[in-house]
Amino acid sequence: MSAFQCCILTFAESQVEEPERSKSFRFYRSALIGLLHWVLQMSPELLPWLCCLCHDMSRPLGTNFSLHAGAWQQLADTLTDDLHFRKSPPGPTIPPGSKLLSARHVVIKCKADLRLVRATGKRIWIRVADASSSKHRISTVSRQFIMFWVHFCMRPQMPRCLSLPPLDFQYSLAADACAKGNDIGIGGWVELPNQPIVWFSEWFTVQDFRSLGLPMKDDANLDITAYETLAQLALLIAFISITPTGRLRVCIPSWSDNSGTESLTNKLFTVHTPLCFFAQKLATRSWQSGISLDCTHIAGCHNDSADFLSRWKGDLQALPSRFHLDHRVRCPLTVLWEGERDVRVFPPDAKLLWQPPVSSFNEQSA
Repeated sequence: MSAFQCCILTFAESQVEEPERSKSFRFYRSALIGLLHWVLQMSPELLPWLCCLCHDMSRPLGTNFSLHAGAWQQLADTLTDDLHFRKSPPGPTIPPGSKLLSARHVVIKCKADLRLVRATGKRIWIRVADASSSKHRISTVSRQFIMFWVHFCMRPQMPRCLSLPPLDFQYSLAADACAKGNDIGIGGWVELPNQPIVWFSEWFTVQDFRSLGLPMKDDANLDITAYETLAQLALLIAFISITPTGRLRVCIPSWSDNSGTESLTNKLFTVHTPLCFFAQKLATRSWQSGISLDCTHIAGCHNDSADFLSRWKGDLQALPSRFHLDHRVRCPLTVLWEGERDVRVFPPDAKLLWQPPVSSFNEQSA
């Protein structure tokens, strides 16, 4: 086992109990970041996500302090313009250099926000981040990134090509998403030379994504860029399903009528929630498959086929003749988000001496 594998597995074990208090947790986190700088030279798509771990190192946990009414009146005089304490206000022992985060559950972004806190004469609780504290916590984005590398170390790996992927223009790919209320639809198609069109069309609800721990809004249309990015992920999976890759890398052009998704698909990084979770999933799947998307803009009026598939409700009469059911790629969330494989046996009545994995995809198709 390599030093990187030992470090990532030991670091994962150190998170089991009170990670912010564990000395081994802090030691292996620093060692892991150093090793990832080296490992990520072979995966430039994932390199930007290292900054999330680095950011966690400089983000201490918040601590609660209470102030009496007189100390609250003097609080502004003890703060700098960027909300760091020059000195402790009367009463609590707040270390100089700490940063004010909130007061009475009101997030404080500047000194003017202190006026938003309602003073009732009772003690006011404030939340402060102490930069000198040794306690730190791993964010959800960093935790998912670490678990990706844990799974990477637990399975055998194929040799990977380190050269930059060539841009291949012989394929046509387009995807789209629609959102209305609580419902989300995604659809897209892949066309290869002299081959039938491969396509996908799926429907989800906001609750489907919240069950994965994603902070999605009640109105799905407010997160449309995230769902458009999910459609690009499904487009990548559809292309992978008909062109299994090995040691070579390739970059293929795709179309999207959403400018935010176009930028996100090409950069594969953002710190905005919940977009960051979708971008990270697209980046990891792109690196695993060796296939990169070069996303360009297409006007919505010309993206009618992908738009139709994103709104298709299963009516076979309305389905255009160019889209055959035999060439539909199913993309449930277990495939999109968890990377579940669709394992099937041909012919269906073949007898095996072992039981192949049973996926939820087969249960949905039954």
